[in-house]
Amino acid sequence: MTFSRTVCRQRLVSRVILHDDPQQEVWTRISIPPDHSVSNVAQWHINYAKHQIVCDGNGGHEWLRFNHELSNFTFHVKWRFLR
Repeated sequence: MTFSRTVCRQRLVSRVILHDDPQQEVWTRISIPPDHSVSNVAQWHINYAKHQIVCDGNGGHEWLRFNHELSNFTFHVKWRFLR
């Protein structure tokens, strides 16, 4: 409880939008395991209109890496299955 109270009292300094501009190269696709090449069919796409990062579930194994290092932050995620 002490930690929760401390976090609530801190002021939000800035906000980073992870899916803001389709022209910027802010994400890198990396295969699992990383020594394999990425698939020709992307597993992930960014829906800029809905502000969503979506896994298409095409059978490949990869993840997206955000190309900017962040520190000292709270990561807020809303998770749901689309199908």
